[in-house]
Amino acid sequence: MSEIHLSCGAYLYAGEDLKINYLEDAEKRKYIVLGNVFCVDAPGKCLEESVATFGGQDVNELVKNWTGRWLVICDGEIQIDATGLMAAFYTTDRNWCISSSLALIGAVTGQVPSQGVANQGLTWQLLPETLMDDVKCLLCTQKIEISEGIISIIFNPWIEDYRNLGTQEKVSKIANLLKAAIVNIERFSEREVWIALTAGKDSRLVLAAALAANIKFVAYTSDHDNISSSDKLLPVKIAKDLGFLYKFIKARKIERVKIIEYELFTAGNSKGVDELFYARGQFDKIPSNAIVVRGGLFEAGQQYARKTAGSELDTFRRGIESYYRSSLTDSRQKQAFVKWLKYVDDNPISFLDIRDRMYLEQRVGGWAAAIEQALDINKWVSIQIANSRSIVAILLSATTEERACLSLSYDTISLLKPELCKYPFNKPSIKDRIRIVKNVLLSPEKMKRNIKRLFR
Repeated sequence: MSEIHLSCGAYLYAGEDLKINYLEDAEKRKYIVLGNVFCVDAPGKCLEESVATFGGQDVNELVKNWTGRWLVICDGEIQIDATGLMAAFYTTDRNWCISSSLALIGAVTGQVPSQGVANQGLTWQLLPETLMDDVKCLLCTQKIEISEGIISIIFNPWIEDYRNLGTQEKVSKIANLLKAAIVNIERFSEREVWIALTAGKDSRLVLAAALAANIKFVAYTSDHDNISSSDKLLPVKIAKDLGFLYKFIKARKIERVKIIEYELFTAGNSKGVDELFYARGQFDKIPSNAIVVRGGLFEAGQQYARKTAGSELDTFRRGIESYYRSSLTDSRQKQAFVKWLKYVDDNPISFLDIRDRMYLEQRVGGWAAAIEQALDINKWVSIQIANSRSIVAILLSATTEERACLSLSYDTISLLKPELCKYPFNKPSIKDRIRIVKNVLLSPEKMKRNIKRLFR
């Protein structure tokens, strides 16, 4: 690892695979940017230009049109990307340290996780708590300030209010931002673009942006135990019809040693299908020089928790406590939920629905961020294209009607590449319905969720 002495008195240690940019803005302020950053506001605009032409004082204004997974340091201020996919775990004693890896911070401090995350219910550790007693995790609406060796956690409400825009204005903005992002990812990553593709709307939105931008890419789908018929058959048909490269990556036998590697690498902080993709050698089929563009985060403008909890603090709390009843018997999860509710109450964002705030700060900042950190075990790079403050803010502004109709996904696909709308989205076959019934019988605790899927 290389050692960098920061002006705030701290030291930065970075491995050789971590991309580091040392930059200066128009006012001669210095920045250290860690990770992969791509601009979304203009095709052909690179990170260096974004910083060099910036003349403001507020770092929030500089970074709002960045996507990727990154952390920026400027004058003792540390900010993370829009949803906290570059997690910032930090110790709570005076001998503090900060790391994007829970396993690494555990190795440095000598702490070990009390347990791994659960396989059902709350499948991530609610923030700000972590699996280690004296380690917390920064929320994406917070930033870190360092002064004279003291670390402070500061509320940072960067989310802009776009509720005044009509549906087509939102759709047009999202389409333009996604096109610029995919163009810049191809141009400046110096990697081969791969797109994770299923039969769902979100990955097809990424595909629509790539096709509209006319970039070169490879689409792929990874096989898994519960893959639907449409996920297995539809992507290859779309690829054949529209003439782009596509690969279906078959699953091999699980290598137990890779399960152990994955869980050591993540300190038990991430489980699920990505662990199996790694253990079955499917991630090895993606070339080391690839940048995989993924379609997560669009749920920020959809129906997250709408059928589970209310929009007021009390109805929200009761709904979540009921839905995650078994998970919240865990004392660490319960403590984290209470702390987060107090944080939300003490630091309101008046125009933001608390269900969307949970999605942003918890579901993405906890669950999705743990997956992205786990994917660092591969040589290739993973990018959630929607991880831009500009894009996320527009998605969060979706109205009740736009969410019910999924307008900010379907209408954006239609605007970018209308041909893609003629293919069905996640249409279940008879075989899929039988599989769901089987899952209900084998997993009674999932019965309610699976029955809803079966009859929707």
